[in-house]
Amino acid sequence: MSVTFWCPEAPTQPAQEECYCVFEGAADPLCTLCSGSGTYTHQQSVLPAINVTSVNAGAILQTIAIGSDESCGTWTVEQLDLVIMRLRSLLTQPDVMAAPPSRESIVYYCGRSADYGQRRFSQLLELAEKAKAAGYRVTWG
Repeated sequence: MSVTFWCPEAPTQPAQEECYCVFEGAADPLCTLCSGSGTYTHQQSVLPAINVTSVNAGAILQTIAIGSDESCGTWTVEQLDLVIMRLRSLLTQPDVMAAPPSRESIVYYCGRSADYGQRRFSQLLELAEKAKAAGYRVTWG
């Protein structure tokens, strides 16, 4: 399962994507999504969205330690100043979320690279700053 951080109130714009039916460069002529064209148009937020595994989302939220660490929640516009400050602080701490691979019962956990936290905190900082500037909340779920 995965968790996406995004701004539901942000405006959207049309975005064109390659269709899921394209295989080896050819589109399925019977595809109901693209009608055989190989591309489809959908609405996409003008602000970034960050998708992570549910395990990593929990670790990110626990590390940020602002608001809920449940699998869905919201940072209000008022909380975003604190979130931004916390993310900036976390970006100065290398390896803050690094985790070695492990095995729990029959579940294998592949770990996180040393730079994982820095990459995700940087993405979340961009989202939080843009959301705050526009007056939008950040939601995850």
